[in-house]
Amino acid sequence: MVQIYSTRVFSQYLTFLFFLISASGSLTKHEATHYDQVQKKYKCDVCQKSFITPSRLNDHKMSIHSDSRSFKCAYCEKLYKTKQQAKSHERKLHVQKLLLDEICEFCGKAYAFKVYLRDHLISLHNLSLEEASKSAKIRDRRLLRIPPKAE
Repeated sequence: MVQIYSTRVFSQYLTFLFFLISASGSLTKHEATHYDQVQKKYKCDVCQKSFITPSRLNDHKMSIHSDSRSFKCAYCEKLYKTKQQAKSHERKLHVQKLLLDEICEFCGKAYAFKVYLRDHLISLHNLSLEEASKSAKIRDRRLLRIPPKAE
């Protein structure tokens, strides 16, 4: 169900969010990353590139100038230079796969929803609607309709 808020309530909500972000200084720091004229007082001693915060400088040194890989993926044995690289790998490779639990019995391709698996079975493996629905274990009659094919 969609909730509709009045303009006044929504405006108060945005003002409150802006206050929280402004009070922490996060917004100012974020905005500063988008401007070249900001004084970048933290300089890399290897390549002389400058950064606005010490943490950005540290991330740069770890990802560009270091061979150390001390951040381990939580799902496999891969090691990464930065925590951000490890988290990105986890999201792209492992977490997405955990969400894909409808697997084609013919080719092993995975889908998030039974309907997508059914459509795959029909278009790639030439199964009939009934066969594909049975293979994908679709019981809901509304899902048994074939979507229109793109021309």
